[in-house]
Amino acid sequence: MSNYYKFIDIVDTKPYVQHFLESFIKENNFIELVTNQINKTYIEYPLHIYRDPLIVKLSLALTKKYKFPPISHFILFYHTGNQNIHADGSDVPRWCSFNLPLMGWKNTKMNFYSVKPDAMSINAESRYYKENDVIQQDQFNCTNDWVLVHSGLPHNVVNMTTENPRITLVNRFFGNPTFETLTTLINKASI
Repeated sequence: MSNYYKFIDIVDTKPYVQHFLESFIKENNFIELVTNQINKTYIEYPLHIYRDPLIVKLSLALTKKYKFPPISHFILFYHTGNQNIHADGSDVPRWCSFNLPLMGWKNTKMNFYSVKPDAMSINAESRYYKENDVIQQDQFNCTNDWVLVHSGLPHNVVNMTTENPRITLVNRFFGNPTFETLTTLINKASI
């Protein structure tokens, strides 16, 4: 098992892809809003405001099957080029996310890194690292599947293009649980 990611077959991806690409993104003007932002490639949607029925269904399924905490909010990311190497969160890491690439995922890869001794991050909304300050530890080919990601460690997604932008649905949990905590819950439920 990887210490960086875990694919989870919890609910069918097709209704989520269809709902977000054909309804939610259009109804909420996501493409227009996200492309008009400066230096920001995402929009957060708190679940207490955007009571999206499919996110609520996903949250209930994860809580029932694995005892995960409920989903607190979801985020849509829009990328047209390689991500900088980063760890989610600035002062407080965002330890884990539950992701579903909706479009533009073919030929993309997610990389995970360790940080060299004495390397410094540049803190903004995330902690960013220079390529020569990290060592690649793992990689996977992105698919249109649910994946639990250790987002508090340095990572990036590469091979995205303006001709084939990538939109990813990212879910975060109440209490900011660690990747290790959630994978332990998955393993207990599988026994």
